[in-house]
Amino acid sequence: MNGWKITGKMSVLVLSFLVSVILMTFSVSAYAATPDNRFAGADRFQTARLIAEEFNSGTVDNVILTSGNDFPDALSASVLAKKLEAPILLVDSKAEVSNEAFTYISQHLSKDGTVYIIGGTGIIGTDFNTRLTEMGYLKIERIGGTDRYDTAILIAQRLAVENKTPVVIASGESFPDALSISSFVADKGWPILLAGKDYFSEGSKNYIASIQPAQVYIAGGSGVVSATVEPQIQSLVPATTLTRYAGKDRFETNALLMQTFALDPENIYLTTGLNFADAVAGSVLASKTSAPIMLIDPGSPNVPIASMPYLTRLHETGSNPVVYCFGGIAVVPPSVLTNANDFLAGKITKESIYKIDNLSATVSVKDKFSLPLTVKAVLYDGTSKDVAVAWDKTEADTRIEGTYSYYGTVEGYSEKVIQTLDVLGLIADLKPPILEVYKGGSINLPKTVQATTESGKTVEVPVVWDSSRILNSNQVGTQTLTGTMVIYKYNVEYWEPTVKLYLHVRVAAASGAIPLKIIDKSYDPYGLGITTVYGSEIAAPKLNLTVENITDKDVSGFEFSCQIYDSFDRPVIIAGGYSNTFNAIVQDAKLNAAGEGNIYHAYANYSFDLNLFNNAQNMKNFKITSVKFKDGTVWSAD
Repeated sequence: MNGWKITGKMSVLVLSFLVSVILMTFSVSAYAATPDNRFAGADRFQTARLIAEEFNSGTVDNVILTSGNDFPDALSASVLAKKLEAPILLVDSKAEVSNEAFTYISQHLSKDGTVYIIGGTGIIGTDFNTRLTEMGYLKIERIGGTDRYDTAILIAQRLAVENKTPVVIASGESFPDALSISSFVADKGWPILLAGKDYFSEGSKNYIASIQPAQVYIAGGSGVVSATVEPQIQSLVPATTLTRYAGKDRFETNALLMQTFALDPENIYLTTGLNFADAVAGSVLASKTSAPIMLIDPGSPNVPIASMPYLTRLHETGSNPVVYCFGGIAVVPPSVLTNANDFLAGKITKESIYKIDNLSATVSVKDKFSLPLTVKAVLYDGTSKDVAVAWDKTEADTRIEGTYSYYGTVEGYSEKVIQTLDVLGLIADLKPPILEVYKGGSINLPKTVQATTESGKTVEVPVVWDSSRILNSNQVGTQTLTGTMVIYKYNVEYWEPTVKLYLHVRVAAASGAIPLKIIDKSYDPYGLGITTVYGSEIAAPKLNLTVENITDKDVSGFEFSCQIYDSFDRPVIIAGGYSNTFNAIVQDAKLNAAGEGNIYHAYANYSFDLNLFNNAQNMKNFKITSVKFKDGTVWSAD
């Protein structure tokens, strides 16, 4: 038989070779970008390790450790990392929970290699030195100044650049602009100095004066590095040109920097513009090819509008960069990656649909609502136009109150358009607001009133109060104010959407006075129960109030509500008014009190016009809402 004959010793060697191949394959697949060109771990620390593996999966002579919890010290590290050919590893607050960084070091850093720690011991503690020493690494250098500005200067000095080397100034209080320019600066070896909004340290001034840069670039607008910094720099280097790259926000500044420094990139790296960690770790990888780091908004399915012209120009000039992501799908959504690649492939033009805002509408039960035939689409060039939309339902259902969503499809737009429809129940009953304040107190009008819909649901109804009438808290007694309900409708078509508010202004009771006590506990704590309705003539009923401790207090009036029913015990609706609930104020009532101990029964005869009620035959559910005494004291049921 022709072929290879494998001896026992050879079989062991072959097996060992196969195992090695398998392990090597596993190692590459574990640390390379995912199929969608994404470097993403379980957290920022693991993501940084994956990026480091991509940067160098072999042996390295240097590594840089910087905080994954705070950005200032890390902003200037990318330039040093490029110079040292060192990956940037993010560490946590303690060495014992920074295993991702230590794992990379143990697998890739040569024993005589150097670990550079960026930042003081308040940021990265001495426990990291101890751990590294225990691992056998003796070359440990800490670069940490008295503050973030001083640390940036120390890093710049470590670069040992020649005179006339350009310098970049970026904010030490905000990270996006520094990270936007970091990969370009690292590739060129230019130092990055940090500035406060209105602060430029003496150390930074001394550094600029010492190297006399041929160019000074300021990354970011005057909102992060103010214009007051410019003359401070210019006075140090009068012949040097100052150039500021600034957009209206971080995304526009980022786009401006890409258009300036990355005209034909080999790669583009997408990462969130709302956090610093992934961009810091990725800056040294991007600097390998002077590739741009494009900041994106995780809340949008597309790349930022400001970056779109840049991608379009790359397509038009024949540039064909590979797009990668730093971070998981929560920080760089897959749709953003697709959107960027579609631009580069020319699948999206300025006439394509950029977005369609979702729609919302509010109607009442049984109102007619038609789903729109067109919606407003915003194009990539910033203009808008009406486009046809096809909905998943042919018509909207408004028979039952609730919130409903309808989904529409627009040709050439990948997202669904959502029409939200709030169907409000018709108001069946309304609880008039009752305010009670002491004389001279502040009056706070409610923005909503409580109502009940036909289905029995309690809702808060927005109301606009009559601005032509002013309530006066210095006027003792009861005042009223009318308002108009917003959005909601009543279950009576001809009833105007009016609301009445009652304000009771009272004077404080004299010191030691015995408070009014309610005998009938069937209502709320201040509710005065109606025990009897006398008289067969409904037009002139008599009320019996039972109260306690009204000695020396003469009742002068009261307010009440009741409900009207017909002879079949059906609710009767007042013409043009408040369902079947009647509210009344009785002023200057002639009340007589007969005492038994300190318990008084107050009787009042009153009449009111029931002609507005059709078929009124019975009155039930009487409630006293307030009682007014001659001394100005008002006791409220609410």
